[in-house]
Amino acid sequence: MEPKGRKDESEASLELRKDDYRQKVQQTAGYICICLDHLFQAMIKGLESNPRKMMATLDANLAPKANASKLTLLTQLINIKRESGEALDSYYGRIVDINTELENNNLVLPDVFILMVILNGLPVEYDTVRPVIEAQTKIDLHDAMS
Repeated sequence: MEPKGRKDESEASLELRKDDYRQKVQQTAGYICICLDHLFQAMIKGLESNPRKMMATLDANLAPKANASKLTLLTQLINIKRESGEALDSYYGRIVDINTELENNNLVLPDVFILMVILNGLPVEYDTVRPVIEAQTKIDLHDAMS
């Protein structure tokens, strides 16, 4: 909020304080932009001159989701299937994206669960791979995805 005049303050003094305030607002907005990755900068495009709106927009977009959203994400994860012709990296990426969103909402799933999701979403031509991965004594999610 821009400064207002005080009792016994000259107009010139008030203008100096307003200029100082505007400069600090612009500095703050600049600092916020500098600290943000390009993906986050896209969220605040058009708000670069208003740090309060920038922060409010970031908070709204990045705040943890409600439990209903967690259940929706978990359902999406459980039901994910590899699309016909889809690259394995793309398939894994979709799983990782949903899992990351769940982790951001304080729902951390064990690697064995994610591995189960990966295996269950693969088409039948991967049936020979499943027993090999399932027979491992130590399950390493990154090894299974490679």
